[in-house]
Amino acid sequence: MLQRGEYPESTKDHDSGEDPVVCIFCRAPVPGHTKTRLGATIGADAAAAVSAAMLLDIAGSLRAGGLDVRAAAADPRDVGAIAALLPEVDVFPQPDGDLGQRMSAVLGHLTDSGGAAAIVGSDAVLARPELVRSAGDALGRGADAAVCPAPDGGYSLIAARGPVPALFRGVAWGSGGVLADTLSRAADAGIRIELLDTLDDVDVLEDLAHLSRGADRGPVAVRTRHLVSSLSIQAGP
Repeated sequence: MLQRGEYPESTKDHDSGEDPVVCIFCRAPVPGHTKTRLGATIGADAAAAVSAAMLLDIAGSLRAGGLDVRAAAADPRDVGAIAALLPEVDVFPQPDGDLGQRMSAVLGHLTDSGGAAAIVGSDAVLARPELVRSAGDALGRGADAAVCPAPDGGYSLIAARGPVPALFRGVAWGSGGVLADTLSRAADAGIRIELLDTLDDVDVLEDLAHLSRGADRGPVAVRTRHLVSSLSIQAGP
């Protein structure tokens, strides 16, 4: 098993003329281990099933769009389970540190031979190839980083051509001020960030119910929507 700080050999080279390589930050879809906030309302088993469906949807949508997709496991013990779920995706453990340190290190690893990289959260089930390419276009226009905001005050996707550690220092991770903190760090460091379209994420029951009503979003989140329908998950009017 790969240990923290160890990365698999890339299965695909990329350079500055190609789309960003995309890394999904995730946990193994094990009951009680993932989507715990959601599990408090729909049960741990159902929440784990939703987590697995979202991982399959995100990786499937991005790979179908021709992107190079990797996955970074929050716990080294999760690598095997995630690799079994996503057999065509390189899976490696996230390094030590807080979330910002881990994201910075992974961006550094994925860009160390040139090119751009993006990190997307495993909650961002509506991630689409065109959003990743929009991030790459923003970097090509001179931005140092590109970000898809999330409705909760954070962000669901971040892309860069290097580790940009200044963006990840002093951020209140898990709070509603993550994006504001990031923009403040960028301004202090003279880092140019381009904000892209908002990308919804799924954290709680209301998010799932909203997802199930979004029939106009095309061929994304198909497995997750089907699962939500089969579980008869509803919330709000």
